[in-house]
Amino acid sequence: MEYAYELAGADKINQMIFSVAVVFGLVFTFYQKKRLNEILLLAFIGIVALALILTFSRTFWLIDIVMFVLLFFFLPIKKRISMLKVGTVLIVLAISSFFILLGDKTELIYTLLENRFQSSASGTKDESLRSRFVEWDYALSEIQKYPLSGKGLGNKVHFFNILTGTTYHTTTIHNGYIFLCYRLGIPMALLYLSFLLYYTFKAFFLSLRKTNLFFKAMSIACFLGLLSVWIANTTSAQFVYRDGFFTIFLLIAFTSIAENNINSANNRVKLIETNNISHEETENT
Repeated sequence: MEYAYELAGADKINQMIFSVAVVFGLVFTFYQKKRLNEILLLAFIGIVALALILTFSRTFWLIDIVMFVLLFFFLPIKKRISMLKVGTVLIVLAISSFFILLGDKTELIYTLLENRFQSSASGTKDESLRSRFVEWDYALSEIQKYPLSGKGLGNKVHFFNILTGTTYHTTTIHNGYIFLCYRLGIPMALLYLSFLLYYTFKAFFLSLRKTNLFFKAMSIACFLGLLSVWIANTTSAQFVYRDGFFTIFLLIAFTSIAENNINSANNRVKLIETNNISHEETENT
């Protein structure tokens, strides 16, 4: 019982990194020409996905499932068929790894995972979610008092936790959007979010352009990764967590790298076309 409690109540760190890593692994798997690279990427996805599962963070499980479905629409028809095959392989690998690596703890952890899924399915009746509603209500009421300036980065929220039956005094708010508005005020929160929104749209439009397969895959992965960040912040303040903003900065860097290379490739094509036209005009003259 003590071991089960420690598993269920362990510190949940790096979920954002794990979640986005799975997304990148999935995207690049479908843009490989060599079978060996596909196998290596599938092994990578399996290891990271197992680590994500063992954080017991339901939001991030659901995020990767949603991103897997969205990826389906970015791929050509032949790749979609491969995707269904890869999905089957990943499920088999995940289940096999689960039993092989966990050994005699398998049944215990399986029960914990089952309970987490069942509580997610209960919707607003989920006690964990109800507790966050109380937390959000308090934070929103304070935002109404200080909409422009916020209450400061170090200010604590105070709310009655229905799970423990005690009043919590904490700096944590399980919603990144409410967190920013509560701490910094609505204008500064919108400024920060507009910066992230700009790169999300940039990654999306880059993903639609015809270019080198590597940078095409990078653009799609960045868009889905940034979309994952937006979703994750509905239940946690990933905008300010160390692993959260580390992931955000990497996604912005990768988006910029993809943009520079795609634009450079297009510029080279335009330069060649211009030179050819000039050469033809000179010959005609």
